[in-house]
Amino acid sequence: MRNTTLSFYLFLLLLTLSCEPKPPSQDRPERDSRPNVLFILLDDLGYSDLGSFGGEIPTPNLDSLAASGVRYSGFRVAPIGGATRAMLLTGNDNHISGHGRVLNPLHEAYRGMPGYEYEFSEQVVSFPSLLKEAGYYTCIAGKWHLGMEIQSNPNRQGFEDSWVLLEEVSNQYNNVGLGLYGSDTTSHFTSNGRPAPYPEGTYSTDFYTDQTISYLNKNAKESRPFFAMISYTAPRWPLQPPLEYRNKYKGFYDEGYDVLRQKRFQGLKTKGIIGQNQQLPFPMNTFKRWNNLFFEEQRRDTREMELYAAVLDHVDDNIGRLIRTLKENEMYDNTIIIVASDNGAGPENIFEHPVLGEYIRSQYDNRYEDMGLLTSFVSYGNGWAQAAMAPFNGYKGQAYEGGLASPLIVSGVPGAVAGQVKGEHFTVLDMAPTFLEMAGASYPEQIEGRALAPLRGSSLWSYWTGGQAQPHGAEEVFALEHRGQAYIRKGQWKLVNLGGAYDNSRFRLFNLETDPGERIDLSFQNPTKRAELLEEWEKYKKEVGIQFVEQ
Repeated sequence: MRNTTLSFYLFLLLLTLSCEPKPPSQDRPERDSRPNVLFILLDDLGYSDLGSFGGEIPTPNLDSLAASGVRYSGFRVAPIGGATRAMLLTGNDNHISGHGRVLNPLHEAYRGMPGYEYEFSEQVVSFPSLLKEAGYYTCIAGKWHLGMEIQSNPNRQGFEDSWVLLEEVSNQYNNVGLGLYGSDTTSHFTSNGRPAPYPEGTYSTDFYTDQTISYLNKNAKESRPFFAMISYTAPRWPLQPPLEYRNKYKGFYDEGYDVLRQKRFQGLKTKGIIGQNQQLPFPMNTFKRWNNLFFEEQRRDTREMELYAAVLDHVDDNIGRLIRTLKENEMYDNTIIIVASDNGAGPENIFEHPVLGEYIRSQYDNRYEDMGLLTSFVSYGNGWAQAAMAPFNGYKGQAYEGGLASPLIVSGVPGAVAGQVKGEHFTVLDMAPTFLEMAGASYPEQIEGRALAPLRGSSLWSYWTGGQAQPHGAEEVFALEHRGQAYIRKGQWKLVNLGGAYDNSRFRLFNLETDPGERIDLSFQNPTKRAELLEEWEKYKKEVGIQFVEQ
């Protein structure tokens, strides 16, 4: 009897102990203490689109990251996404990486020239490869746009898991391409390096988020830190928001893009992104003033911006899903989340282009009633793009600040002051060195017997964590060229050439401190400074191997 009673109590004790919640350490291995990184790259996002940068479109999830992190108003990228992506992943100039130009049928003469392979060159190694070697789990979902050949695929560039669109754009619901070459009427996708069918009918933003969440859940069961990149094709055209978002912003933009530009400019001041004394530059003359449009033009243009706002709203909701996943997996507190755009706001209207739009017009119907459906192909044009790039001149594709300026939010860096706005200038080239330092990895001089070009960017880690006041020295030179668009920047001075960089007489000189809108050419007043920067331009051309077929 005594033994039976003792056995019963032992049974109750074991049962009680088995019901106690297990500490996390028993459910998963102890994680590496190095920071995780979630890099969110948005396509053609305008400088003032986000609420935290003065915009009126509700972006509560992105704004919460800004409130807990730091907004960097001086961050600059390339004027077009392919070059930005190449510079981001390699920490090197787009010509050195093999992406001197994003090719299209109008620039076939460059194909295959050194520096213009549109594939990763032998001179670089992507930083995800080095992070992977250093013990990181690496993954990417979304737009790739860095080459079609197998050697340029994400799984050869250091990403352990990937699900990507290889081309620059696709229908948001299927694999219908742009048809610019005649061979890209179908967009191509790969999963871990192998061709993958797109799940037709699934909205791209939702799908890429789902893929990223699956990768984060996978890594939550491991001890390795992660570098995860999600490269949305939104909010870029075609503007095809989910049906429940399609009419959410009806009537919001009836005042037009001229009024919106003024409102965005004031919003930037209110948020502390620009100074109170800054002046709004005169708008470009590449589009009609709003009051000069006919009623039907205003109606269609208004609809375009309504759809853009809906697409961005939906992206923000999906970023909220990513944040919740990190919190549910208890990884949020050790994750640095970075949000950026790949270039300035996009002004393109491919549908109306007489040459490039021929295939698009054969596949889509842009009647007003159908705008925003998957059977339409809508973009929002120059006027809205200029409004989105307040307070600058220009937009995507141009070497003006309006083509280069990207909102940047960095949340989760140890030692950073939450809610701060910092205005120092740095570029996308600095990202790769920053991630390498963060991970305790280094960039090699050679790999597999081939010499590598040295990094052209510098680590921002000390600057981000508060140990360094400036990311770069006052005398450091920054330069870029793409499709004849070029700039040279040194301190407050900047030379800009809009589309004829083979001709030095076309460069214009601006003082960004007194004229951030780049409207007053000071070449004649400052010939010595202009000559100094032209000398830097000639040096840069030789260093990175720029070529000009036009010449």
